[in-house]
Amino acid sequence: MSKTKTSLSLVSTKPTPTTEIPSKNIFFDFQVDRICTEYGVELILLNRETLTPIFWPNVYIVSKYDRSEKSVNTSDSVLRALGSAHLWAWSNSKDFDEELRYGGFFSVEKIASLADFLSYQVKSQRQLALRIKTELCKQGSAQPKSKKMKLIRLKNDSDVINRINWVAKYMKWHLVRRLGELSRNGNNTYELRNHANAVLHELRERGDTKSAQDDETKLEGASNSTLKKINEALELNEPAIHYQSDFLQVRNYLLWRLYVDTGARRGEVHMARVSDIDYSTQRFHICVSKTKARTVPISIEAAEAFDYFIQKHWSKLPLSARKRGFIFTSILGEQITPRQINRIFEEIRSKLTLPEHVTPHTLRRSWNDNFSEVIDSMPDSERPSVEKETQIRNRLQGWSLNSDMGAKYARRHIRRKSDAIAERVTQQIMKDK
Repeated sequence: MSKTKTSLSLVSTKPTPTTEIPSKNIFFDFQVDRICTEYGVELILLNRETLTPIFWPNVYIVSKYDRSEKSVNTSDSVLRALGSAHLWAWSNSKDFDEELRYGGFFSVEKIASLADFLSYQVKSQRQLALRIKTELCKQGSAQPKSKKMKLIRLKNDSDVINRINWVAKYMKWHLVRRLGELSRNGNNTYELRNHANAVLHELRERGDTKSAQDDETKLEGASNSTLKKINEALELNEPAIHYQSDFLQVRNYLLWRLYVDTGARRGEVHMARVSDIDYSTQRFHICVSKTKARTVPISIEAAEAFDYFIQKHWSKLPLSARKRGFIFTSILGEQITPRQINRIFEEIRSKLTLPEHVTPHTLRRSWNDNFSEVIDSMPDSERPSVEKETQIRNRLQGWSLNSDMGAKYARRHIRRKSDAIAERVTQQIMKDK
């Protein structure tokens, strides 16, 4: 049996002595091996550095690709993408397959970092993984900051989309197997199915693929009862969630209100400056956006919280922080990070026992759900046409007027309404029997 090998060495750089990473974590290499059997059949295997096959990716590639019309090169590319996903999980102290088969199926927030990781070239992935692993090992100790490294992303967007798609399909394959096993054992699968589909949707959406629009994996917005529960827990009069200081109490409530009032993206609120909010007109000028800047209304509760926070706390921050102008900072005036925003939501979910898919992006979907409900409740004489409704939605959410995103949200609302009507029809049939 002859053998040709194409290597994918994902982490092979030894850390500097200051990293103090345990020796067992220094190397984490993958390689894709092509093996030609004596019958002329070429096999593709994903192996560790020690040439030990990684079981589940190889089972997957045999079951899904080797018997199909897919080329050997496609199998090679798929395994490389899965190798990258395993590297990413390792850098976060996780085993990719174990997390999918027995664990929490990752979180919606964490999966966004996987999509970002897959967008880098292999060499940069190796550097990034080692840096993340190093930082995890440094936590709680005073270590010098590592040197900045030049990370290079893939130039072709289609390559990134393919990687994300391949990893998402592999995760879906694991999910189907896991749900089937749970069902056969008589276990409830609702929570896992809902959470995993939310994770898969987030991953696919990062790849901007058509599959992200599949109704079955569409992440639903939080219900109005959930929104009310969170708001009551955070509101300033009698909050159920108490933070260490009034600064944090008001800041986090304002953060929440801006998300729920506007449906803005996480980064849009994160980058908000004091000058972006007009208290008198109750308007939020979203100036930093990945799509379009815009001005949107906010509630009187958000405006009042903003005014109180600025006068009571923000105005007393160091001059350097006030010059930068960012609203959402630490008590010392340092701008909080997107990860810290995620942690705020993690704490809310934990204290109120909410599902993991309640995130800033979930609130964007909740806003769109409520927008559709408002449109439905308008009298015929005031209701805008379908085309105009889509344009209004697009403008308020920062999409171009000709974007199809508004129409996709409208279709999802129609699907939900049709499901509700179908349930009522079923109930009526049963009553008539």
